[in-house]
Amino acid sequence: MPNRVLRDGLLTSDVIQGLTLPAETFYVHLLLKLDDFGRKEYTKALKAEVFPCRDIRDADVARLLAECEKAGAVRRYEQHGKRYMVVPKVDQPRAKASKFPQPPSGVECWRETISGLSVYGREHTGVDVCKHLQADANICKHVQADANICPVSVFVSDCVVGIENPPPASAGTPRGGPRSQRFVQPSLAELTGYMSERGWDDPARMAAKFTDHYAARGWRIGKANTPMKDWRAAVRTWENSGDGVKYAAGAGAEAGNEWYSGPCGVCGKPGHGLIVDGEKYEPVCADCKREMDACRNKGAA
Repeated sequence: MPNRVLRDGLLTSDVIQGLTLPAETFYVHLLLKLDDFGRKEYTKALKAEVFPCRDIRDADVARLLAECEKAGAVRRYEQHGKRYMVVPKVDQPRAKASKFPQPPSGVECWRETISGLSVYGREHTGVDVCKHLQADANICKHVQADANICPVSVFVSDCVVGIENPPPASAGTPRGGPRSQRFVQPSLAELTGYMSERGWDDPARMAAKFTDHYAARGWRIGKANTPMKDWRAAVRTWENSGDGVKYAAGAGAEAGNEWYSGPCGVCGKPGHGLIVDGEKYEPVCADCKREMDACRNKGAA
């Protein structure tokens, strides 16, 4: 929910002053639960949301809501089989869209538009909730960055039923450059399949090791603990150099190399890591080193 500023106009509003004191209290509490456009889904949990610490009956909450609606302070509506409510008199939204659908035409309130601007009026603007909308970010994964329109979304409203077309290629790159894709953790099946394609030995077991290793690190890589962007690239790095690690396996360390002891970066067993020009590389145990070498050798063959 947005941080909402309650203005002193509430104290002199004819609509609010026409409410009973309990209804006015309900209205103020309700304001704190609305989104930027003054909308909210109407559920059976309304009492718990608006009066979480008060011993009040659901029937009393329904009566207070009905009083507010009769005074014009709140409007209830239904879209796509679900019930919602909207408070018409709120500040102009800062968000570009609401995750709740617009009220039908005839209800005066703030409404989103295709251009991303908000307008106050009674007519439906033809923009509805994208069916692919991500509730945590209010951004469709198919969204066009310069128009906030999902090209695969079907917008259903009182005045528009159709498929929105994506903006033309001539629209240009959005300000600030293209949006980076969000990293998605690979499944074991994806890892196993990719390692198998690249000729890894026992890809199922190595996929599990790969997952355990990076899951424990929060899917971050390198000494700088950088968030992983491409898991396939990380697999290739393991294949070529074992997650960027240079190995020295105890007594088998190459002559002239300085090394130190520490827990294996893959399985946690005792291992050894090289020290090159004063920089310590992540240790690896003898078993994991043999497995990595076997994978690389098989791929090279």
